[in-house]
Amino acid sequence: MRDRRRLLLAVLCLLPAAGCDDMRHQRKVLPWSDARGDPPPVPPHVVAFESRPEAPPLSLALLQRGQQRYRIFCAPCHGETGDGRGMIVQRGFAPTPDLADARIVRAPTQRYVTVIAQGTGNQGTGNQGMGKMYGFAQRIPPADRWAIAAYVRALQAARATRLADLSPGERSRLP
Repeated sequence: MRDRRRLLLAVLCLLPAAGCDDMRHQRKVLPWSDARGDPPPVPPHVVAFESRPEAPPLSLALLQRGQQRYRIFCAPCHGETGDGRGMIVQRGFAPTPDLADARIVRAPTQRYVTVIAQGTGNQGTGNQGMGKMYGFAQRIPPADRWAIAAYVRALQAARATRLADLSPGERSRLP
């Protein structure tokens, strides 16, 4: 009688598990969808993700802000000059690309802004195979992303310019 009870208890315990499948693949109503499974209407005053704001006009203030933000968020990995040898890389983390690499220089500036926000190697960003940077969208506001992108362009231009290309007046102003 006692063995029969144990057997019955074991069957009752295993019975719910036998009827379950992988519940991740079943249809369910998510908090952000309506009963039909469609996304809800977009609330008013929301900027669509696909919208691409225009770059702000280039100015000294924009470059200074970009330099400040670059030093905070980018230089630890990409290095002060964008050579990809920042302190994090020197401590053994995966190397980052040189920002003067021809592939990166050819990319539009909007791409820099997108990569700063979304990172690289993430699904849906179109950045597969371009590195392992995580997105900074929560840490860097859009205006600062544009400032960083402008500063990266300035770094690229500075690294592409040779000393012989400068006039004597420009050379005299160098430190």
